[in-house]
Amino acid sequence: MSKGEYIKQVNKCEINKERIRKISEIYGVEIEGVIAKAVSYADSETFFDDERRALEFSEITNPSSFGKTLLDEKAIPVVDVYDGMYAVYLIKEDKWALYSSADGSIFKKRDSLDDVI
Repeated sequence: MSKGEYIKQVNKCEINKERIRKISEIYGVEIEGVIAKAVSYADSETFFDDERRALEFSEITNPSSFGKTLLDEKAIPVVDVYDGMYAVYLIKEDKWALYSSADGSIFKKRDSLDDVI
């Protein structure tokens, strides 16, 4: 699967209300739009371009495995980019970004998921 195919699948995915409820409980926020579709699409590992991997729903619902920063920043991870870096959605800022699990830094903030992966 290519990055473009992944983005296309996410955008056409139906929103899974039960998953959205679970994310709201864990992260303490309501989500909608592309992030809601990405969470709904996370049925199994999906590999695409350059070793990127869409996270499984069970991984997204376990933010402590990525480090404390994700919950503090209200950042929801959706794609394992490579080498301990993840594409995340920053709820407070309505931005997509990269997150480094090595040092907890968040960088490369952009308006779309496509721009960070």
